[in-house]
Amino acid sequence: MSVTLSRLLGCRQFALPLAAGLAALAPTPAAASTRTEKSFGSWDVVCVQQDDNTPKHCTLLQSRVTADNNRLVMIWSINSGEKKEKELTQAVTVPAGVSVKEGVRLFIGDAEPLTMPYDVCGVRVCIATAPLDEKLVGIIKASQKASASYVQMSKQLLQVNLELSGFTEAYDYFIKQL
Repeated sequence: MSVTLSRLLGCRQFALPLAAGLAALAPTPAAASTRTEKSFGSWDVVCVQQDDNTPKHCTLLQSRVTADNNRLVMIWSINSGEKKEKELTQAVTVPAGVSVKEGVRLFIGDAEPLTMPYDVCGVRVCIATAPLDEKLVGIIKASQKASASYVQMSKQLLQVNLELSGFTEAYDYFIKQL
């Protein structure tokens, strides 16, 4: 299945609000919030800060859609924790209707594939998460190719090509925002 860049309007309209929601998940009192967004090729950085006394929560993400019907097939995101880059997590969000026991597999460069189990599946999406350490960030920055795969309920394997160009600049900007 061919997958296009996240620049397709329908997907970006879905992915950026989702990223802002992920970035703002930390419990905070109701207050005015500040939101910033910046794009680096296929990568977007979205940051939300509720007020000056709360930490800024940021998400770095790439979304992929099908070429034929502009449907979302995957969002790969990196999310900040409470203590800057020391608590980074990555998440892969896919449409519901997957084989949960299979999880998601990330293939980055020539490194061993990373299998991420699903943490939650809802009516519309399933999310798999895993920690993100500096070693993996280095592998991503040095790699020329990446892909991910997951198994649909129909037992069909879906392979999604990921874009790594722009990642280094996006990641560095993301870290500076924390």
